[in-house]
Amino acid sequence: MSDTTDTTTTDTTNTDRANIAAGYRWRMLFVSMFCFGFALWCAYDGAIAYPAKRDRWEMYVELKIEGREHEWEELARENGWPIKEPNRHDDAKNEHDFATQFAMGGVIATIGIPFLFIFVSTRGRWIEMDDDGLSTSWGQRCNFDDIMTFDKTKWYKKGIAYVHYEKDGRKGRITLDDCKYDREPTEIFVRDIELEIDPEQIIGRRLQTSTDDEGEEKGDDSGDQPADDAEVAAERGSDDA
Repeated sequence: MSDTTDTTTTDTTNTDRANIAAGYRWRMLFVSMFCFGFALWCAYDGAIAYPAKRDRWEMYVELKIEGREHEWEELARENGWPIKEPNRHDDAKNEHDFATQFAMGGVIATIGIPFLFIFVSTRGRWIEMDDDGLSTSWGQRCNFDDIMTFDKTKWYKKGIAYVHYEKDGRKGRITLDDCKYDREPTEIFVRDIELEIDPEQIIGRRLQTSTDDEGEEKGDDSGDQPADDAEVAAERGSDDA
């Protein structure tokens, strides 16, 4: 009887993934649906409601000219119109009013299209970090050695950081945004990138501090002080207020 040794290959690569935030996508959908709903309301007014108001107003004016205003209630009931007598401000609509409604609807619908596009196009998006660098679901790849600068000037107030890199002679950028992507892994990405690159490549204040062998804290030469999580939260809170 022979012994059989089961050998398996273990992937030791550490990978973190920040998926597109569901809340962000649903906000985009809500805004787009609001715009399209308002556009449909405008179209309804221009095509149906306003012409009906014009017809009621013209009939009421005709009755008034003939001195038969008292017949309005009966006429309104026969046609299924509101019993309340029409007035010039609300009911004297014309072709210009119809066109205005259609124009408003077109503008609002146009505003809603980009938000719907964002909702559809970001489905399943993610940014991933492994031991060597960043990857995205749309095909970007940036190793830590490829990073030219790490721009964090918007990180503390907006939660946005830009990774500028050059790979195979081509420059690119990956945006880390903790509003659009899962916050916790995005914050991990920011910290890990700071640890992997030269402090001189960081634009803006650093999150991390490091200590030398004697336990003394090291800072950067720019005079920017490292910030901890409490400082970040306080600064964003004051900005929102």
